[in-house]
Amino acid sequence: MSIRNKVVPYVLKVMRGDVRLGQVAGFARNRLARKAEVMTGPPTHISFCVTSRCSFRCDMCPTHSTKTPESYVHRHREAPDMSVDLLRSVLDRYSNVVRVPLIGVGEPLLHPQLFDMVRECTKRRMIADTITNGYALDAFIPDIVSSAIDRICVSINGHTADEFHRMTGNPGIYYSRILRNVEALVRARANKRSSLRIDLSFIIDGKNYLHMKDMIEVAERLGVDDVYLAQFIPSPHPGFTPQERCLFADEKEVVEELALLMSRKYRCHVRWPYLLRRLGGERTICRWPFSMLRVDGAGNVSGCPMAVLNMHENGTIYDKDPWNNQYFRDLRRRHLKGDLFWPCHSCAECAGVAPS
Repeated sequence: MSIRNKVVPYVLKVMRGDVRLGQVAGFARNRLARKAEVMTGPPTHISFCVTSRCSFRCDMCPTHSTKTPESYVHRHREAPDMSVDLLRSVLDRYSNVVRVPLIGVGEPLLHPQLFDMVRECTKRRMIADTITNGYALDAFIPDIVSSAIDRICVSINGHTADEFHRMTGNPGIYYSRILRNVEALVRARANKRSSLRIDLSFIIDGKNYLHMKDMIEVAERLGVDDVYLAQFIPSPHPGFTPQERCLFADEKEVVEELALLMSRKYRCHVRWPYLLRRLGGERTICRWPFSMLRVDGAGNVSGCPMAVLNMHENGTIYDKDPWNNQYFRDLRRRHLKGDLFWPCHSCAECAGVAPS
């Protein structure tokens, strides 16, 4: 996507008063700047891990899965809930941030002050969004549609109850409840005449990619705005390796299926899964270590919102310059030289190619 296409949506938000022109200018400078170990400009995104607590223990989750060994070096470690004071101090420090995902490594709706944090973002004219597993969504619908959240994504992860169970390991009976909650949210948005955008996300692997059309149809029936078909994020453990679960760019059947689906028109916007290149092939330099600062409730920092690399021992937000500390410089150098951590080798942001 060109820099023009990336900037235009934010310019429209400037015209509506949602963000400031200086924020958009900083975003454009970041995207046009040369990627380097030391970034002269501030981050454009701050991703807050608002809680490590979750109501699910999904099999494929890099944080909460019971099938990922505790000894896995990149596994995210739990942190306390984000305090509003900590969030406020970070936003004041990086006042030209454009977008603030309030997500992290748990279920954000479990945080009792989530909507206070949304207000802290929007009063600074920063765009706040969040994600949920959807199970307890019904209890928060009035708060959601009355808030200034720009976008909420529901990780539904299945076009049927059986597929939801296969992908997550959670009881299939949860699935119908999540669907009802999304339907209720869509109705409440219409009644409130809210500008909230509602997404559904599905994780795509080698077993369910032939059902992407069914997933899109679920999203269309529910009346959501976007459907995100996300490449599976693997780990090096049996049942979750790239070879077992991921979609690769040299798999003819996968490429043909995507080409067929992409030739059609849909009532909602579809974000297609990136396909992985094989190890040793060309790599894309991930944008996140150069544009996003991630902070957890203990003040630990990282630069990865995808594979959720362990945030301990990376430095903290209380350091003099956390955005250019030794961790970030090492991480950026690895990406610039192609000397990546294991998770980055099989991450769509680093080794992915957009289907065409």
